[in-house]
Amino acid sequence: MPGFEMLEARMPKTGIKARPQDVRVARRQSAQRKVLGPIGKGLKVALTVLDFGRYHIGACCTGAAKTCLELAIAHANTRRQFNKTLGEFELVKKKIAGSRLTLMPWKR
Repeated sequence: MPGFEMLEARMPKTGIKARPQDVRVARRQSAQRKVLGPIGKGLKVALTVLDFGRYHIGACCTGAAKTCLELAIAHANTRRQFNKTLGEFELVKKKIAGSRLTLMPWKR
């Protein structure tokens, strides 16, 4: 593709099947309607997009962890072993309490 040059990776990546590739953009012409943000401010636009992506991923992971904790509590309160629910065992209580403190330390 004109205007793009694929560069060789500087270091081989161990254990990664997909190889990250450096791309150099040189004298690439684009139509004005295809430009995102002001001309000359591309790095700022790209970093802003990355920041919002990081916040979104963090929020998704926190929500997933909260759901997992709720499911673990429900399972511990319904599953029976040795004529007791799992939630009655001291180790299970400790593990759930530790998970809750890790996930929501402000709710002590």
